[in-house]
Amino acid sequence: MSFQVQYYDKSGTLRPSTFSQQIEDQPTYLGDLLHTLWRERSAAINKEEHWARIYEKTPEFPTQLISDVNMFGKKRCQEGCKYTIELHCRKHISKMDGSYYHLPPLNANQSDATPGQRNYNNTSQNREQNLSPGPSPPRKQCYTLVNVHFKLLSSQFTTSSIVQKNFGVSACNTVERMVHQAQAYLDQKLFTLGSLTIQVAVVQTHPSRRQMQKSDQIEKQHSYDIFFAAQGTPMPASFFEIKLQAVGSKPTAAVFPQPLANPAPRPHVVTKKKEENLINYTRPMVSVAPTSKIKLSLSCPRKDCDQKEKTWQCVECKSPIYYGYDSYLYCELCGKLSPDDLTFKCSEHENYVPYDRTTLRTKLRKIKLSKNGC
Repeated sequence: MSFQVQYYDKSGTLRPSTFSQQIEDQPTYLGDLLHTLWRERSAAINKEEHWARIYEKTPEFPTQLISDVNMFGKKRCQEGCKYTIELHCRKHISKMDGSYYHLPPLNANQSDATPGQRNYNNTSQNREQNLSPGPSPPRKQCYTLVNVHFKLLSSQFTTSSIVQKNFGVSACNTVERMVHQAQAYLDQKLFTLGSLTIQVAVVQTHPSRRQMQKSDQIEKQHSYDIFFAAQGTPMPASFFEIKLQAVGSKPTAAVFPQPLANPAPRPHVVTKKKEENLINYTRPMVSVAPTSKIKLSLSCPRKDCDQKEKTWQCVECKSPIYYGYDSYLYCELCGKLSPDDLTFKCSEHENYVPYDRTTLRTKLRKIKLSKNGC
C-alpha cells in the first residue's frame, strides 16, 4: 500500500512538499493512516490546525473521495490500493462538508520530539482525542456526496467529457433531482448540443454498473455518469428528457387539450413485438472514437436461425452496436468491444451464442473490404 500527501498552504497553493511514500508496516484502518501521517509530518505544519481529505484508488476503480469521515475508523486499508491525502490549512477553506477530517495542532512536546520519540498513545481513546472530526461547520442534515462524471454527446462517438465532480446533494434525492442540479452546474455548456430538448441517461458506475431510472434514489458514496445528448441521439431505454430555457425567452404556461364530448371509439390495433437483437460481453475496453463507423449488420451465429443480416444492440444500455473498420465493435455509451469477447442473442431465441472467431473476423473483414470497393 502506498500513499501520497498533498499539502495546501494558507493561500490554497499546493506546496512542493508533496511526497509519496510506501508504507511497510501497513495500518489497519484509514484512521490509523492519518494518525501515522500526522505523527511523521514536520513541526512547522503540525503547529497549525489543518483539515484532511482522503482519496482511494484501487486496481478495479478510479480515484474516489471517501466522503464520510465516520468511515475512517471503520474502513480497512486495502493491499494494493493508493491513497491520496490532502492537507488543507483551515484559513483558506471557505466551504467544507463532511469529507474534511479535523487535525488539531500538536503541543510543544510533540512537535519538538523526533518522529520516533513523539508521545503518542496508540489506544483508540487517545487517537480519538487527537484525530477527532472536531466541530464541523453547519451543514445540511442527511447530506450525501456522490461522484458525478458529466458527458456531452453531440453526435455518435463525439463525446465531450466535461468534468468529474464530487457533487453534494441531500440524502434521499432522486436521479431526476441530481440531473437538474447538474443542469444548473453545466449552465450554457448544454446549449452547444444545438437542441432545446436534451436527452439524459444516468449510469451508476460504482460499486456496480447499472442503468438508472429517473425516479431511482441516489446512494451515498456511489459514482454516476450523466450523459447529456441532443434530441434524436440513440440512448438506453431508461433515458428521459429535460428542456432548456432559451436565452431571453419567457416560460410559457402549460396548455392542456380539452377532452372530447363524445370521443370516437378507437379501433383495436395489434402491435408487433419489437425485434431485439442483443450482444453481451464481459467487460468493455476504454472507448476511443473510431475515424469512421457503420452500424453492425450480421446474421445470428445460431445455425437454426435464418441467415438474414440483423442490426444489434448493447445488452447493457440498448444502444446500437457499430463496427469501426478496425477489428473492433463499439457501443457509444459503454465502450469498445473485442470480437473475441462477444455472445449474440437474436429475437428468435433466448440464449446467448458465441460466434466462431474465424467466421466473425472474416465477416468483419468483408464489411471493411466493401467500404474500400474491393
